[in-house]
Amino acid sequence: MKTKKIFAFIIIMLILISTLSITALAEDEILVFYNESEIIFDVNPVIIDGRTMVPMRAIFEAFGASVDYNSQTQQITAIKGNLQIILNIGKTNASVTKYGVVNECLLDAVPTIINSRTVVPLRFIGESLGASVLWNGQSRTITITSIKATPVESVSLSTAALNVNVGQEVTITATVLPSDATVKTLVWTSADQNIATVEDGIITGITPGMTTITAEADNGCKDICTVTVTAPVVRVANINLNKSVTSIVAGATETLTAIVLPANATNKAVTWTSSDTNIATVDTTGKVTAVSAGTATITATTVDGNKTVGCIVTVKNPVVNVTSVSLNKTIDTLTVGGTDTLTATVSPANSTNKNVTWTSSNNNIAAVDSAGKVTAVSAGTATIIAVTTDGNKTASCTVTVNNLGDGKAPIVESFNVLSSVKAGENIKISATISDDISGVSSAKVTFQNKGSQRNIHVSLEESGEL
Repeated sequence: MKTKKIFAFIIIMLILISTLSITALAEDEILVFYNESEIIFDVNPVIIDGRTMVPMRAIFEAFGASVDYNSQTQQITAIKGNLQIILNIGKTNASVTKYGVVNECLLDAVPTIINSRTVVPLRFIGESLGASVLWNGQSRTITITSIKATPVESVSLSTAALNVNVGQEVTITATVLPSDATVKTLVWTSADQNIATVEDGIITGITPGMTTITAEADNGCKDICTVTVTAPVVRVANINLNKSVTSIVAGATETLTAIVLPANATNKAVTWTSSDTNIATVDTTGKVTAVSAGTATITATTVDGNKTVGCIVTVKNPVVNVTSVSLNKTIDTLTVGGTDTLTATVSPANSTNKNVTWTSSNNNIAAVDSAGKVTAVSAGTATIIAVTTDGNKTASCTVTVNNLGDGKAPIVESFNVLSSVKAGENIKISATISDDISGVSSAKVTFQNKGSQRNIHVSLEESGEL
């Protein structure tokens, strides 16, 4: 009998331990009222660790909220208007999202399952849904009362328009009226977060452009601020050109390129000028037109900071190529030791390079210098050739060189003698000789008068006169 009493005592103690923290006796029933109406539960509320736990679905539906339970994840989701509550069975973490703002919460009583019913902490649910929760220990009654809300009537932002630089943060404020509005929480949004973002009135410029920032209350009252985002001003530090010196043929063009530094300068515009527009002009894009031969300086000046850089432009006349060359003689006859200067004519007359070089086919017969002067060296025939530097055009003259006194009389084209002279006076005789007489110092002149003939020798002057 003693053993049976001990066994019964142990069983009673185990039952008491297992239900130590749960009070669910019929005589200790907890009553719950919402706005003076009793909420009827199919499973009575219980107190666990000092917190009243009530069936999930009944309490949420009493508040007019929809509720969903995911048996796989054991997650509870309740929604009422713009408010969402998420709880997890056996976990202390919960979240309350109101007007898009998420608040993470730590529960002191975790949702659990009793008698196949999911129970949740009553005070957390009631206060999260905007009600006051009062506990009367004597009557074991809980009174839930909805707090009468004072709606927001207007929202006004501190500015209607705002300029923000990329990367800059600017704060604007919102005034909610009336000042005693129940819920003064505002939801801040940006119409284009690629241009600007906003968080609690702090606007951050992202990329250049325009967007709107909106602050909105739970009942739809709102105000808007237009935000223009611009790139920060970066001043010009220097300017360079792709060339500092260039040469252009008259009539041709060349475009200079201005390099403004730093590369991200805000205003990279430049103006172009020429020191002498009679030599070279320049347009607004840096295109240089060569006008006439000479030198001019093209200058680029930055609009921001008046930084300058120049390019020296040399304008040259266009090249006119040689098409032909000719000599003043194609055949010439010289006596050994004699000279003659040939003249080369380059065509066209305005050829850029009219230089010629002179050569002889046989310098032992006739030599020629750089000026075209031919010197007879010995008897024979040689060809004197003129070659243009531009185009290698050629012209030649065949030169025959005769020895002195070779018996061949020069050809006389004309001969004049004064017809009347006095005794003892000199007779002036003039003759034009087409042949070369270089090296000839005297000539024989035969006079014939009334059947008599007389031969005399006379000296030869430089002019070729006898």
